[in-house]
Amino acid sequence: MGFFKRLMGKPDQDDFAKMMMDALRRAGETRSIEYDPDDFKLRINGENGQQLWLGNAFHEYNTAPRENRNAVINRYVGVQVQELPDIPTTFAAAKTNLLPRVRDRAYYSLNKLRFSIKKEDAFDCYFLPLADHLAVGLVYDLPNSIMEPPQETYAAWNTPFEEVMEAARDNLWNISPARFEQVIPGVYVSQWHDNYDATRLYLHDLVWHLEVRGDHVAAVPNRDTLIVTGSENDEGLLLLSLMLEKMEEDPRPISNIPVILQGKTWVTYEPPQSHPVFQQFRGLRVREENKLYNEQKPLLEAWLQKKGEEMFVAKFNAMKKKDTGEFFSYATWTDGVPTLLPKADEVIFVDPDRGVLGKVPFERVLAVMHNQMPIEPFAPVRYRVETFPTPAQLNELGLNQIAS
Repeated sequence: MGFFKRLMGKPDQDDFAKMMMDALRRAGETRSIEYDPDDFKLRINGENGQQLWLGNAFHEYNTAPRENRNAVINRYVGVQVQELPDIPTTFAAAKTNLLPRVRDRAYYSLNKLRFSIKKEDAFDCYFLPLADHLAVGLVYDLPNSIMEPPQETYAAWNTPFEEVMEAARDNLWNISPARFEQVIPGVYVSQWHDNYDATRLYLHDLVWHLEVRGDHVAAVPNRDTLIVTGSENDEGLLLLSLMLEKMEEDPRPISNIPVILQGKTWVTYEPPQSHPVFQQFRGLRVREENKLYNEQKPLLEAWLQKKGEEMFVAKFNAMKKKDTGEFFSYATWTDGVPTLLPKADEVIFVDPDRGVLGKVPFERVLAVMHNQMPIEPFAPVRYRVETFPTPAQLNELGLNQIAS
């Protein structure tokens, strides 16, 4: 690391990887250590050895006070070099240490893409959908570490995943006596701080018992935070939006897009456009989607290149209007260019000969073009578009004055 970066205390990713490798050696790690800058991880003991992903550690290091940064590295290294037991090969033996874990759905999708780029074998992601943008997976919980069971472990258990998750959910219930602080009337913040606060969202009946005005609205900005308020509590929704904005750069992020409880199901929540905090929640959503789509785009391009398939991966464009401060997003659909289209607020249609034909709300595009927009199995979502709208469809989209 150069003198200036040492002085400022903000290493880049390559610098941080070197710091972690040096710390591992000092801790006694004697196996080979290779740095993979594309995936920002360390491979210990070769391609089939341990994989140490550096993203969370890097984020936590850079957001920690200067005097605590060495402790962050030492903690991650200490977990890595300890002798971890193998996950039991029978479900009965593993059952008592299983817990669910809530993540954003893109976590599983992006990891699958990374694996598919480097490997030929199929990769199965084990999770259950929790909301449009959230999922719940499984971990093997130990006092000093959390392990995700590999595919071969699930095969050895020979137990339906739903049954496995039911046992994990029961275990979470057993360690979840209600621990919420009511920060203002009708706004609750979790107080477990045991790495599973956000995962209590999976216990919808636990959240349901909290007294709120309207339906339960919740958010899980990071793994140690679950915030709950009511859909008819304007002060609570404002506080929720302010808390989420403050936590946008916190370590261990999950999602700043709230969900609302409908019966026993969580669905994505956005207040009505007339609501005083509509723009705050819109901004949170657009910024999060922009981050995820930016992470997804190069992976999709590498995946398509490996397959030998020529498709344009359209950019998700996030914008903020200078005059109103309103956040919005758009993507471009060009005639003659097969495209993987992100789900943005608007679609801009382009004819190479005539230029921009106009912009249309995405939901309107789906209503008219759904038969020509199959959904690809990615998160965040992508639509495969290979056939440009016909003149009649352009008319239906409100672009008739240009398309005729």
